[in-house]
Amino acid sequence: ICETKEYAMCPYIGITRRSAERIYIPKLEWFKDKHKLDFSINYSKLEVNFPKTKSQIFLVGADKKNEIDKLRGSAYDEADIDEAQAFGAHLEELIDDVLVPSTIDRRGKISLWGTPNAACIGLFHDATTKVKPGWSVHHWTLLSNPWIRDPISWLKNLRESKGWTEDHPVYMRE
Repeated sequence: ICETKEYAMCPYIGITRRSAERIYIPKLEWFKDKHKLDFSINYSKLEVNFPKTKSQIFLVGADKKNEIDKLRGSAYDEADIDEAQAFGAHLEELIDDVLVPSTIDRRGKISLWGTPNAACIGLFHDATTKVKPGWSVHHWTLLSNPWIRDPISWLKNLRESKGWTEDHPVYMRE
């Protein structure tokens, strides 16, 4: 969105600010190099700036209520919540009380990213299993991950080392 839409503002929300940085910055650097994208990364502010469109992605953590509150009051074009399964009960507050109102002005969207949790409970689980309507669901597997070389062999070695079959719950979830 930031490459094509002027003045777009897009938070990337991790559990903590540090986890958002650790997860997202290397991916941004990779995408920039691979696709020759025109953006700069301000590492101290954790902002990604797109000079042509004057748009911005900013990285934040939202593990506490006061962190959620810092996201209030802006107009977002897209808000991405990574590792959404790990947010717990305050994920619903983050979405309903903060992000939904913040995406109204620009008709923005909210994305939840993550892996199902072992307990199979919570908003992320309900959204991705269509228990909670209104979310579009997209799935992919480790085989689609461009950062893993030879994923088939890696998975085979993992199953052998753990003594798992392909229907083991942890193997299937991850």
